[in-house]
Amino acid sequence: MLKQSYRTLSVNFDSSLVYSDSVLYFAKKENNKHALSEAYKNKGAAYYAKGEYPATLKNLQTALTIAEKEKFSDILLSVYNLYGTFYKKTNDLKSTAKQFDKAFELAISIKDTSGIAGALNDRGLVHQLEGENEVAISKIQNALEYYKLMDDKLGESYSLNFLAELYSNQKDFKTAIEYLNKAYVIRSELHDTSGLAINLVNIGEVYAQMGEMENALLYYMKCAEIAEKIKYADLQKYCYKMISDIYSGQKNYELAYSYFQKHIEVKDSIFNEQNSRLITEMEAKYQNETKQLQIDNLNKKNEAQTAKTRTLYIAIGLFLVIILIATIGYRNKKKANEIITIQKEEVEKQRDLIETKNKEVTDSIHYAKRIQGALLASDTFLKRHLPNFFILYKPKDIVSGDFYWANTIDNKFVIITADCTGHGVPGAFMSLLNISYLNEAVVEKKIDSPDKILNYVRKQIIASLNPDGAETERSDGMDAVLCMYDFNNAILSFACANNPLWIIRDKELLEFQQDKLPVGTYYGEQKDFSLNTFNLKKGDIVYTFTDGYADQFGGEKGKKFKYKKMQQLLLANCEKPMLEQKQALDFEIEARKGKLEQIDDILIIGIKI
Repeated sequence: MLKQSYRTLSVNFDSSLVYSDSVLYFAKKENNKHALSEAYKNKGAAYYAKGEYPATLKNLQTALTIAEKEKFSDILLSVYNLYGTFYKKTNDLKSTAKQFDKAFELAISIKDTSGIAGALNDRGLVHQLEGENEVAISKIQNALEYYKLMDDKLGESYSLNFLAELYSNQKDFKTAIEYLNKAYVIRSELHDTSGLAINLVNIGEVYAQMGEMENALLYYMKCAEIAEKIKYADLQKYCYKMISDIYSGQKNYELAYSYFQKHIEVKDSIFNEQNSRLITEMEAKYQNETKQLQIDNLNKKNEAQTAKTRTLYIAIGLFLVIILIATIGYRNKKKANEIITIQKEEVEKQRDLIETKNKEVTDSIHYAKRIQGALLASDTFLKRHLPNFFILYKPKDIVSGDFYWANTIDNKFVIITADCTGHGVPGAFMSLLNISYLNEAVVEKKIDSPDKILNYVRKQIIASLNPDGAETERSDGMDAVLCMYDFNNAILSFACANNPLWIIRDKELLEFQQDKLPVGTYYGEQKDFSLNTFNLKKGDIVYTFTDGYADQFGGEKGKKFKYKKMQQLLLANCEKPMLEQKQALDFEIEARKGKLEQIDDILIIGIKI
């Protein structure tokens, strides 16, 4: 039955769980420790494939505890490998390497050739993730030779798959496809359903890297179909995302959205916030229990008599407490009821008061939003001066610390893209203060140079927020890019405070670096902002932005989007109409973010000349 459980793992994970539970029943009844630990191990593997990570850890920990106590080397070997795979999924490469090394050392000590090959495969993958491709290829080639000597077709298929990924990363797509096709043939002969699905998605990835998106879509679709049948949640999630991206690139937004929704649904079921918390708690609990068990074993004899005495004292103490409670209980019952009634009424009053105050605060914030919106550059004003542009504006909260403001001076168009300290209400307050000083600089003072405008605003901000001139390490104010367009002479002048400016010309991105100081209080040397000028030509696109887009967490590994990927996204879409560029940016950040919280305000402005 254990073998049946192992076989069904590659066919249907729910079936594997059912068989494993049956094994657990008989193993417990017969006190078969080996069968017990292997069943828990198989359950852990099945839950991992289903994406149920807390259950994965729970079962692997149980299997490991039994196997370590009973010295079951074969179970330990499998569990170390499964642990390593789990840590690789969570991108903890240090723990991953530690587990795979333990597996390799154990396999050598017990002369388990299959275990040695498996550990070489796994260690090769860690080297790959660490960027050591040549070492990775060497280890996996060694593993492949071991599997061929043993005539282990399944192991051979895994090595072929891993080598294909390595060659694909080196852009040797022909070799990668050859290895993947060999692995596919082996897995078809073995009826390894989950292995076939993995093969299909890997082939799809190679075609995607080659730019053959129709072929990539075909293989992703085949993989998704198998993954749905066997309930392989991880693969479902990944395939849906890849399919959505391809349809989006083909401008088939309806299908792109449909598959993206499927991706989100599966993703939510796999690794939500509760799962992350449970995993951390379970791992900590296991480690604590293991350490405590060691301490308990060392002190067991000494504590035995103490425990008996302590129990007696506790029993006597409880008996006395019960007598005391019984004596005074009746006396206090009436008084307690009166107190509870009063407390209940007070709690209800406080609750009503809090709800009223919350509503007043929320209403005030919404009113503040109207005020802030009125002070931003209006669409009518922008369209009058900018025939071709987009603004992607996504506040984190009701009101925003990011803002855009525009005006004209001497037939020149002035626009600022700004990120104030904080977000929400504090950020909105700073934005109103900055807008006020910008109006003062341009409208009243007639300052007509971007660097001088920022210098003036900074001076006013410092005077307002730090009137006594005391040194402070706070950087209250804003990061900003202020542009002044002279459309008649095709000249752009600009100043950058902590944020850069990008221009795409002829599908090449030009980056203009920022002055590394804010428009506001700053602990350091107060230098003047730099003035930059650039001769524009028709077709140029000027991009200004705050840091919210690049800093947003998301994607498969929950990492920041980063500026490099943002540049690649802009270059990939720069030939599209400005509205479609905005839609592409919005779709990408929402897709990557998924159900994660937006961490900051987002603002991107694109202006095409």
